[in-house]
Amino acid sequence: MRAQLEAFLLGTPVVARSNSGNAALVAHGRTGLLFESADEAVEQAARLLDEPGLGAQLARAAEAQVARDHSARAEAEGYRAALQLALDTPVVPAASAAVGPPPGAARSDTF
Repeated sequence: MRAQLEAFLLGTPVVARSNSGNAALVAHGRTGLLFESADEAVEQAARLLDEPGLGAQLARAAEAQVARDHSARAEAEGYRAALQLALDTPVVPAASAAVGPPPGAARSDTF
């Protein structure tokens, strides 16, 4: 994903394998092009060559997405929200977190 973000920031169109990480960042046909197979990779790359303006259109949308979702402010807000969630989550006391069967459970000597 980092390579895609860097390409977005540089205004470079992205052609990437369609997997969960890439698909979470690249919106096929809007911020980049995704492919499933080697043949599809060639087809998507050919689209960039054959369709005038497609690369620039994808790059503009990708740059806007990065500015909106991955700016320093957006990243800081994400960390703040995660920290707040962690602070709001009750912590199990160490004595309660002991490993072993619950009280009253049958004990097994085999694992």
